[in-house]
Amino acid sequence: MIGIDKIALHTRDFKPLDLTDRSVWGIASNQKQGSTGDIPTWVDSKGHTTQANSVYHNHELFNLTIDYKGCVISLNPSKIKHEYNLVSTGVELKETLSTIETEINKVCSLDFKNMSMTRFDLARNESLDFPISMYFGGLRLLRGKRSESRNEPEGFYIGNRTHQSIFYNKETGLKYSLGNSNFITPPNFMRAECRLMKSLSVKRYANGIRNINDLLELSPSDLDSAYRNYFNRVIFVRSKLGEQLKIDWNDEIQLFQSLKKDMPKGYFSYWLQLNSINTLMEQFGSIQSIKDFISSAELGESRSSVFRNLKKLEQLIALKGQLDKQRNVVTDASLLQEIKQRFVA
Repeated sequence: MIGIDKIALHTRDFKPLDLTDRSVWGIASNQKQGSTGDIPTWVDSKGHTTQANSVYHNHELFNLTIDYKGCVISLNPSKIKHEYNLVSTGVELKETLSTIETEINKVCSLDFKNMSMTRFDLARNESLDFPISMYFGGLRLLRGKRSESRNEPEGFYIGNRTHQSIFYNKETGLKYSLGNSNFITPPNFMRAECRLMKSLSVKRYANGIRNINDLLELSPSDLDSAYRNYFNRVIFVRSKLGEQLKIDWNDEIQLFQSLKKDMPKGYFSYWLQLNSINTLMEQFGSIQSIKDFISSAELGESRSSVFRNLKKLEQLIALKGQLDKQRNVVTDASLLQEIKQRFVA
C-alpha cells in the first residue's frame, strides 16, 4: 500500500499559551559568531514574554517549532500507528490528525487544518527478490530532471531542493533508529519515498493539496496516483542527457542515419540487433538517454517513427527483464525492471 510518511505544516498566525512552562516549552537562544542582531521576544496568550531565537515543543505525536519564519509543525501519521506500515487517507488518518490537533491546542492556538503544507512524503514498502544492495546498480541507471543522484548508506537518492526520491533498506533503517537488531521485517525490505519539500511541489505533484483539509478530501486511490505519477514522470523517465555516455553521440547519429539509408524498412530493428539492451544502457548511461537519442531531432525521424521506436524499445526492455528473471539471470536491467514493477507499475 502507498501511504503517508512525513508531513510539515507552516503558519504565521499562532499564539503559544504559556511559554513560562518549561515542562512544555524548550528555548534556543544561541547566536552565531559575529551576530549583532537582537534576540527575538515572544509573547504568549497570557502576556508573558520570552527571549529566544526559537521556542519548541517536542511531543510523541509531533514536533512544533516557533522562530522568525513562523510556526512549523512536523509529524508522521504512519509512524504513530506502526514502525513501518503506512497509513493512507480515510478514517484512520482522520482520527490520528484529530488527536494531534487536540494535543497541539493544549500548547498553542492556531488553525491546524488550514496551515500551509510545506512538505508531504509518500512511501511504499516492498519485499524484493534479492538483497537490497544488489539493486543499486540498476538504480544508478535512473536520473531525475534537474536533480543530483548519489549512493546513500543502504540506499540511493535522486533529488533537488524541491522534490526528492529515495530507495533504501528499510530493515537497516529501523534497526538503526530503534537500536534493536532483533526487529523482524519482511525479507529484502525496500522502501521507496517521494518527498515533496516545498509547498509548490506539494501542490504540483500531490493532487493540488495545500493543507490538511485538502488532504482529508483525497481518497487512497488519489494518493496512489500521485505517487505513481511522480515516479513515472519524474524519476523513471528522466536523465541528464549525455551524463555517463561511453559513446560518441555524433558517431552514433551517423551510424543510425547510414542504416536508415541502406535499410529503410528495418533500420531501427537492425540498430537494436547491433546493440543489446545491456550494451545500450552501459553506453548511454541510462534508459532515458537512449530515449533522448531516439527522439533527437538530429536523426530526422518523423513523430510517428519516434513514437513507434520508443514503444519497441520499452517492449524490449520489459521483455528482457522478464526473460532474465525466468532464466535466473540477474542484470541491472532486470533489477531495475523489478523495482519499477513492484513500486509504480
